[in-house]
Amino acid sequence: MKSTDVLDAYLWDLRAQAESKLRCLTKVQQLVQEYARSKDASARAKLQTQILADLTDVVTITESMKSVSRQAFDAASTLT
Repeated sequence: MKSTDVLDAYLWDLRAQAESKLRCLTKVQQLVQEYARSKDASARAKLQTQILADLTDVVTITESMKSVSRQAFDAASTLT
């Protein structure tokens, strides 16, 4: 496999993860707006649980992106 193919694969992976992270962040923002509008304590508790779960996903994606970014950097460094 050519070194550019490897780098290209890392970059596509990063792009997919970035898009996933953006979708998660959009969803969290919508949940926060719902939470702010809600007066029902039970509904707010469910929303908070979902907010925390989605933010956990954002953290996980961020950690994965950091790792793949390093791999992409290393692959780019070996281009000749």
